[in-house]
Amino acid sequence: MAFFSTEMVIGSLFIAAGAVLKIFPPKSRSLYGYRTPRSLKSVQNWKEGNKLSANLFILSGCLNILVDFILLISFPSKIALRVLVSLSLMIISSILIIVITEKKLKEIDRITG
Repeated sequence: MAFFSTEMVIGSLFIAAGAVLKIFPPKSRSLYGYRTPRSLKSVQNWKEGNKLSANLFILSGCLNILVDFILLISFPSKIALRVLVSLSLMIISSILIIVITEKKLKEIDRITG
């Protein structure tokens, strides 16, 4: 039995995206990074949004790989189940990254006035 599956690629891509944001933080309002109206509002929001989203991408990628590994061990022949869970985790993780980052940026806006 292999200890890697193609479903783990999604988690790896999340980790890679987070690592790129962390190692090569985007300059102010560059072409890549966490780009939402709230993050583009100020330099502080831009930096905080990209820093937090990078960490969340890495965390969610690790979680995705862990869940995929557990499913691979538990249900090695149920490929459809593993793909469904992996894609669901990707969607939920993406939504949570946005919600958590926007909540933090909203808090920063409230504090800085």
